[in-house]
Parts: sequence; C-alpha cells; structure tokens
Amino acid sequence: MTNPNTNRIVIGWDLAGYNPQLSWEQEEDRRASAKRLGMWHDD
Repeated sequence: MTNPNTNRIVIGWDLAGYNPQLSWEQEEDRRASAKRLGMWHDD
C-alpha cells in the first residue's frame, strides 16, 4: 500500500518518516545526489 489517503492507517512509510510524494525541489536534490554517486544515468 503506497498511500491509503487516510491518517487512520499507519503503514511502513509513516513509520520510516517518508512523505507520500517528493516536492520538485526534493526530487531535483535526490537526482543530483544520485548523479554524484554514479547511480543515475541520462541515457
């Protein structure tokens, strides 16, 4: 279950502290980090 759209159900993502969806800035930051680590390829 990725996003049950309710706060009455606690899932693993809640326990881990992750938000259901990244903001655009967070997405760009994670992509830049992955590129620096050699884990992202634009081919």
